[in-house]
Amino acid sequence: MSEDVLTRLRTLVPRPLWKLGGAAYRRLAPALATPERSKWLPLDSRAFGPPRHWAHTPEYCRERGAEWREVVPGGASRRQMPHCINYPAADMLRMVATVLPPAGVARLKNARVVSPQGWIVAEGDTYLPDHSWYGYDVGSCPIYLHDSVAPTERMSGVTLSLCTEWSGNYGHMMFDGLSRLSLFERSGYDWDDVSHVLVPDFSSEGRKSAAQLCGIPPDKMVALSTFSVVECEELLAPTFPGVRCNSPAWVGEFWRSKSPRIPQQGRRLFISRRGSRRTLIDEDALGPVLDAAGFETIVAGDGSIRDLLPQAEIIIGPHGAALTDVMFCHPGAVLIELTPPGHVEPYYYTAADSAGMGYFSILGAYPGGHYGDGNADNFTIAPEVLGRTIADAEAMLRAGRPS
Repeated sequence: MSEDVLTRLRTLVPRPLWKLGGAAYRRLAPALATPERSKWLPLDSRAFGPPRHWAHTPEYCRERGAEWREVVPGGASRRQMPHCINYPAADMLRMVATVLPPAGVARLKNARVVSPQGWIVAEGDTYLPDHSWYGYDVGSCPIYLHDSVAPTERMSGVTLSLCTEWSGNYGHMMFDGLSRLSLFERSGYDWDDVSHVLVPDFSSEGRKSAAQLCGIPPDKMVALSTFSVVECEELLAPTFPGVRCNSPAWVGEFWRSKSPRIPQQGRRLFISRRGSRRTLIDEDALGPVLDAAGFETIVAGDGSIRDLLPQAEIIIGPHGAALTDVMFCHPGAVLIELTPPGHVEPYYYTAADSAGMGYFSILGAYPGGHYGDGNADNFTIAPEVLGRTIADAEAMLRAGRPS
């Protein structure tokens, strides 16, 4: 339904009746909030509820006559096997994509960008999942739980969106959000082509420095968190980089192209998450093993270690955003990730592999063997297992290449 028709309808229907209809819909929403069922709802999501349709972006653009510039063709993704020390590598590989979808930039008229997560609803009330972390798992996107995605702001001219899910996390912002600038640049656009850039929150120093690193003009930046739903006269929408939890090689290449190359100096760095969630309960017990192997301990927030990691030949750290900057490391360096058993995800394995690094993962343990939140609970690492893994990493360095 067009905006004009919907506006007239709002003026004809008494406000109490309109509100009553919305309340009734919210009661029905759990049953109707799916890609298959929402299409049977009346009106469209400008009135209430989630989008009525969805489509993959290349097909949508082809059918609607919208511009689609493909930058990275879809195809097989090949990686070195991870060295999972005390658990099956299959546990890590279960989320590793063997095929990546095409990546590019769509140019859309009157498209809506929903919430700070950056979900995109194009004309025809069509949700485009290619731009979301949820990707082809369309029904799991929380956009289907929204009782209204009516626009609250309209932006004139051409707007570029760099927003993504969980962009308050440095890793998600770097891997999933700002890296979309690579697609923007490689598709032939530049900053003169856009009036506004929808960006995540840049409140932390690490996120501010990342924005500066990739050259976003400050006078064009608009934090999407300022609005709930933005409608754009024209929207440049880069797709999600690869698939969730996987870092394509071109993401690391993009960031390394934006950063001065820092010489490797043979340092050995242990990154502590002390004071954060998902930290090591027994960190002090690892001290003798780390000291004997010549490791320095650093406690860092997001972005502040970007210049340190490329200097290292071996990096050890718990799973978390501080490992994001392994993207800037030199080929042949080695990452040893300390992995919480409730949060085995390949973000840093794929980032290290894409940088040409060797990769080891040690699975930790929870006290008592149980956990409440795998994304938050603290865990332990056995010192003897860490010692053996450091020896394996040293052997890999002597061999001169990841194996």
